[in-house]
Amino acid sequence: MGKYPVKTYPVDRKKIKALAPRYPRYIRWSNEDKCFIGSLPDLCGDCCHGDTPEEVARELTISAELALEAKAKFGFPFPEPAASSSPPRGKRFIPH
Repeated sequence: MGKYPVKTYPVDRKKIKALAPRYPRYIRWSNEDKCFIGSLPDLCGDCCHGDTPEEVARELTISAELALEAKAKFGFPFPEPAASSSPPRGKRFIPH
């Protein structure tokens, strides 16, 4: 164990799978990167990319679950999902 041990907490994966879809997710095309970029603004911002929106949508689901799992494991509270229904300029809202 390191000099500064980190306390971890049990993770309720069922709760995380139920909460993850509540967080807004956005997909946009990046001319600079020549791919689609996925964003979870309430959890981790831009977090994945892919060749198709469908590929990025799948990656966003995984990213949301991993971000919530990390918060749970280290005892951080889950942020409230944004209630905004309009995506930021240039981004497309992806319903779950």
